[in-house]
Amino acid sequence: MKVHMKIYKAILKHGHSKFSVEILEYCDSDCLIKKEQYYLDLLKPEYNTLKIAGSPLGYKHTEEAIEKLKKLGTGRKHSEEAKAKIRAANLGNTLSAEIRSKISSSRLKLNFKHTESAKLKIGASSVARFGSITYVTDIKTGKTEQYLSRRQAAFALNIAPLTIKRYIESNKLYNDRYRITE
Repeated sequence: MKVHMKIYKAILKHGHSKFSVEILEYCDSDCLIKKEQYYLDLLKPEYNTLKIAGSPLGYKHTEEAIEKLKKLGTGRKHSEEAKAKIRAANLGNTLSAEIRSKISSSRLKLNFKHTESAKLKIGASSVARFGSITYVTDIKTGKTEQYLSRRQAAFALNIAPLTIKRYIESNKLYNDRYRITE
């Protein structure tokens, strides 16, 4: 038995001899909820936390059950109708400062920053999938810079990616100084 249940605490306090279990009536399962509600209304038991038959109000899930429910809900997408219902239910509700801080801290975990080495690995894998390495050589200094994409090279030179593409295809120098190749 669960320790937080009223009946459990009462049995510990008063002893088993002060309590009894009786079958009030036998009935089919299709009318069970109606009969349960009838006897709840008639007898008004003090240890029943639920006043409505079949209601899950007051029920506590085990930690294991909570974890299973979380896994079921992970990645679930709400329909537009469900979103509208959620929006309507929350309309006018103001969240306490404590709840707002909990939401904020949980979102901070989602918005973490990648390390520089992780960014390079991500960039390298994206080059393998989508693009090619772009080299920009300064002919005055002889120094060559390597970029993971045309877009990065364009950003470094403060020009459009289309301009990078055109200079690669034409094999001309950009600003009479930079040779751009792939």
